[in-house]
Amino acid sequence: MVKVDPQALRDHASRLANGPMAKVKTAADAANTVRLGDTDAYGIVFAQVVPPVLDLFLDDAGAALTSADDLGLGFALAVNDTAIQHLAADQEVAALFDELGRQLDGHTP
Repeated sequence: MVKVDPQALRDHASRLANGPMAKVKTAADAANTVRLGDTDAYGIVFAQVVPPVLDLFLDDAGAALTSADDLGLGFALAVNDTAIQHLAADQEVAALFDELGRQLDGHTP
């Protein structure tokens, strides 16, 4: 039987949320903030064409990174919820065995 350590699951969820997902969130925030557009960079003619096209890609990148961040945080929440469920199940089973032990203590074979 596999032994599940609820605290190890909670630690894993915390490392996931505070490690790589924090960096993904920073990247998503940056992608959703950055805008390109300046006549000096592209010249008077291309300044009307290039920035809007690049903005389309930035919008997609920002949306993709935001979705990845949401997914990662969802995984972290699911792992944490799994830890809580394991702990609750362990406590419930322990209570059942404690009650069974009390009942058996009063009986002789």
